[in-house]
Amino acid sequence: MSAINLSIVIPNYNNMEILQGCLNAIYSSKTNFPFEVIVVDNGSKDSISEMVKEYFPAVKLIENEDNLGFCKATNQGIAVSNGDFILLLNNDCFLKEDSLNIMLDVIKKDRTIGALGCRLVYPGKKLQPSCYHFRTLFSTFAEEFFLNRIFPKSPLFSRHPMTYFDHSITREVDWIMGSCILTKKSILDEVGYLDEMSSTGDEELCYRIKEKGYRIIFSPDTEIIHLHRQTAFPSGEKISSKWIAKMTFEFYKSACLSFAHRYKGKKLGFFICIKKTGAISRIIPLWILAFFGNENDPLLYGKIKGFWKIIKTEKKFLKDNILNQKPQILMLGPDFRVKGGISRLVPKYFNSILAESFNLKYLPTHIDGTKIQKFFIAVEAVFKFFLILFQNPPSIIHIHFSSGPSFYRKSVFAFIARLFRIKTVLHCHAFDFDDFYQKSPVVSKRYIEKILKSADRILVLSCFWKNVFGRISGRNDISIIPPALPIPLPDKREKQKNYFKTVLFLGKLEKRKGIYDLIEAAKSILDKTPETKFLFVGNGEIEKVQKICKDKGIETQVICAGWAEENEKSAFLKESDMLVLPSYNEGLPMAILEAMAYGLPVISTRVGGIPEIITEGENGFLIEPGDITALKNSIVSLLDSEKLRKEMGEKNRKKIEESFNINDVSLKIKNEYEKLLNYEKQLK
Repeated sequence: MSAINLSIVIPNYNNMEILQGCLNAIYSSKTNFPFEVIVVDNGSKDSISEMVKEYFPAVKLIENEDNLGFCKATNQGIAVSNGDFILLLNNDCFLKEDSLNIMLDVIKKDRTIGALGCRLVYPGKKLQPSCYHFRTLFSTFAEEFFLNRIFPKSPLFSRHPMTYFDHSITREVDWIMGSCILTKKSILDEVGYLDEMSSTGDEELCYRIKEKGYRIIFSPDTEIIHLHRQTAFPSGEKISSKWIAKMTFEFYKSACLSFAHRYKGKKLGFFICIKKTGAISRIIPLWILAFFGNENDPLLYGKIKGFWKIIKTEKKFLKDNILNQKPQILMLGPDFRVKGGISRLVPKYFNSILAESFNLKYLPTHIDGTKIQKFFIAVEAVFKFFLILFQNPPSIIHIHFSSGPSFYRKSVFAFIARLFRIKTVLHCHAFDFDDFYQKSPVVSKRYIEKILKSADRILVLSCFWKNVFGRISGRNDISIIPPALPIPLPDKREKQKNYFKTVLFLGKLEKRKGIYDLIEAAKSILDKTPETKFLFVGNGEIEKVQKICKDKGIETQVICAGWAEENEKSAFLKESDMLVLPSYNEGLPMAILEAMAYGLPVISTRVGGIPEIITEGENGFLIEPGDITALKNSIVSLLDSEKLRKEMGEKNRKKIEESFNINDVSLKIKNEYEKLLNYEKQLK
């Protein structure tokens, strides 16, 4: 048993005086056991912290910067609690002197009790219904079409709200109001804490407790005063129609969530249809009242807005949103059909363990095409982005970008995400971001710095780029996420020995990639060893490359295969003997990693993050950009030694298996996501 018998967890937002009254009542209780009080403050605007520390120094206070909602705040408190029993208490509840003793005695006497509720009353002592039966399709129909109000004492029509029950006897119920729930810490550890998709969490929590064989009990042996919904706004503030609208929709969504869990997703479509029909039956008379009534009535207009949101929210969207509780991650980047490294890499995440833990969505912001086409796709992406943020905001926005126009396009989305206060991850895949930054005007540099500083996380490909972004942004919390790729099976890498040795170039055919240096080296090599074949795979300046090769008389031994899809690229890698990528600028090229995964030795340059994965003479050769002689000598060294090719290739394969496989890299990204979603704060 713990030294503390009871932990009282109180989520709070504003209303310092009400919270103070709640705490006064708790510490005025006549208890015969040790207890602790945990207050989780959701970014209150008044002086909650000072009040608690001055008048209630024994309270454990967790201070959140923002309003995380009732369920998240409650879960924070549960997570740091030390008691054997947990009392989930609203901040507008006032206990009697003996309430804690009575409730704890009841739950201790019966091991079958999983959760206990008590009698709730309004300040004027009027009874407040606080226990319920689970919703069925019929009880929902009765509730939506006012049959429970017409026949409040009918167990048939008022089964869900239980208005026929006078709350005078102890009885088993389906669920109790979350304002005051006493349970055991061991049970919460067994069934899980409050569902953070719900606005209240009480119905769904009680269902999970009952599902484990425990009973939910209402006891009238003690009562507490519950102000009920009077704590959402600071004292003196008028109620907001926006809040009424939000709560109307959130209670609707929570009802759908609980129903979906109880029936395992079945009948949910019928349930939603009934709730929507009920919303229509309510909004019509409210519109009429609004037309003839007070234009400044926040309750009236708030309910109209709330019911309208219920009506217009698509059934499919709501079902998908409810049945998939994994945190949603929205990734932004180029269309997967765009020919480039990001487009090759990002789809792999959707088939990794990331997809098991998170609900991954993707919004293309760029395509291959004309400037007009690119412009309209970008504009369309912005509109879709706003729609997503308004209808179904993700937990995290993960933006894949490079330099130049790509950065400026993506910065718009990063800025918007910041306005909506959504966690943002900036993931750079650029090969020349340092040059891009240095060549930018002063105003642009300040803008780049601001965008980078405002991101919640910055991810880069290598240590080299971590240092670059650290200098630009002034941050020391930049994380390295190397490119990832699935590991091909070893037997698929085996190939028959050919008379011709194949030198593979995999990338865009352009000067930056060093393709013209490679052509010069190829000419010299082919003059001496004509039994060599050069295979150029990639888009870009294909016709220009072909013309140069023809002019040099090597067109029959140089094959320009063009852009290759995954299966074609795999075939090229299997038949090749080495990869050569003599680039002038790089981030951390997927081409090199893919070649390493297929057990090929690599010849490349000392740029970007390449020296972090290729060690001179160990698993490949590194040259300076533009050094054609060194390039030629390195290729010849590998052509002349099958043993060297095999040794380097095996080392590369091992390196990829250990550090760059899709599962390990996905785990690193998962860890970054979880850090952002970890809302627990240090105890103050």
